[in-house]
Amino acid sequence: MEADDTDHDMNPKSILDGVVLPAGQTAVQDLTQGLQTIVNNSSVGPFMCLRLIQQLVMSNPSPAYMTRCSAAFADNGSGARGDLKAVVKEILLDSEPAARRPTSSPQRRQTQGAHPSYLWSPAISERNQRRRQLEQLHLEHEGRSL
Repeated sequence: MEADDTDHDMNPKSILDGVVLPAGQTAVQDLTQGLQTIVNNSSVGPFMCLRLIQQLVMSNPSPAYMTRCSAAFADNGSGARGDLKAVVKEILLDSEPAARRPTSSPQRRQTQGAHPSYLWSPAISERNQRRRQLEQLHLEHEGRSL
């Protein structure tokens, strides 16, 4: 994506949290300052953490888990805010998802370490199903079957 100043509004702009982007800035300058304002908003860290946790691990994280994740968004350990690599690492390596995973069946206990449930998704299942279908078509074309 490239910023094009030909149609860019050069007037001042009021954005989130009462921040005003000054007049005369280029599209890149406005975009940079606008994104920085969004990242620095206090509700963005918890919002991003909730959405990432829900997509990667569980649907209903505890407040303590959310706090730990939000802290990683606020400071990655090196003073940087909004480091999504640090956030995802915190989400996946936190002790809460592992503690909440059911371990009632012996089969579940055996495979739990081999492939954590947060790495398995419907997309992977769909991909495997399509691969099996393609393999079947290939074998049928050769006159064999699975």
